[in-house]
Amino acid sequence: MSLLAQLGVRRGAFRLDVSLEVESGQVVALLGPNGSGKSTALHALAGLVAIDEGTIELDGASVDDPATGAFVPPNERSVSLVFQDYLLFPHLTAIENVAFGLRARGIGARVAREQAESWLEQFGLDDKATCKPRELSGGQAQRVALTRALAPNPRLLLLDEPLASLDAGTRAIVRRDLRRHLDAFEGPAIIVTHDPLDALALATHVVAIDAGRITQAGPIADLTARPRSRYVADLVGLNLLGGVAHGTTITVASGATITTAEPGEGAVFALIHPHAVALHTRPPPEGSPRNQWAGRAAGFDLLGDRVRVRVAGAVPLVAEITAAALTDLGLHDGQEVWTAVKATEIVTYPR
Repeated sequence: MSLLAQLGVRRGAFRLDVSLEVESGQVVALLGPNGSGKSTALHALAGLVAIDEGTIELDGASVDDPATGAFVPPNERSVSLVFQDYLLFPHLTAIENVAFGLRARGIGARVAREQAESWLEQFGLDDKATCKPRELSGGQAQRVALTRALAPNPRLLLLDEPLASLDAGTRAIVRRDLRRHLDAFEGPAIIVTHDPLDALALATHVVAIDAGRITQAGPIADLTARPRSRYVADLVGLNLLGGVAHGTTITVASGATITTAEPGEGAVFALIHPHAVALHTRPPPEGSPRNQWAGRAAGFDLLGDRVRVRVAGAVPLVAEITAAALTDLGLHDGQEVWTAVKATEIVTYPR
């Protein structure tokens, strides 16, 4: 089973132009800021939105091709789409919701109910079979929605922010269940998410899009090692700066310069891990790293026993320090600070 898609969709001034190739057993995380076209891409693949240009092929068979007039309606594509807000039928029980998906594939009522019962048991929901959606917790409702999507054994599985509505504890449980079932799923799968943990835990590959176009695609390890957009860098928690290199000096858009250990020429990215950024409340002393920039504290994010400090300035950075260091520095929003980074801690690569 495989997916080959060239998605050209126009909606007013917005244009989606994305190519996807997903092999059997692959899970692709589709990432991007709000309005980038992620959900539009899923809806086109599911047949809820007809493409204006391009083609969609499942297992080599065309399901949407404007050039030939081919269009297979959603209920005949063998594609399952899981929505963020579940979209369970409120008047049906859990087992009836799951059986509905099977009945829609032409399976008889008795067999559909038996298979639905078996699937609910796999998700640990056999004791909730007769409950209606209003009687289920958010995690239980999402597991029912996932069960309904997987039960018909679709050729393509699409998940649109499937864990976004869950609290942190429930999210971890459902993520684990979903990982187990994705491992067993034989077809291609695409998951839209804003959570880097979901992408790392569930996907094998990542496609990042912005303004309807792909900005980066490949295995997760490639994107985390060398992000090519600020969005991806923020997602994986790294500082990414673009500039022009001449030797070991990079000039960024503000006119500020960055000194690196390795020379380069032309347009480059500079990648800096937040833990490599030192913070000072006064100009760093002599002998400190050559890279020193003035800025102002512009926000704090608590991550366990660590704190990420956002610093606005000619070279905007995020620094990661301990909670104790934050207390010792006495930092507050708007305070003038200096950042310092060793040249050896900066990774550069062509843009």
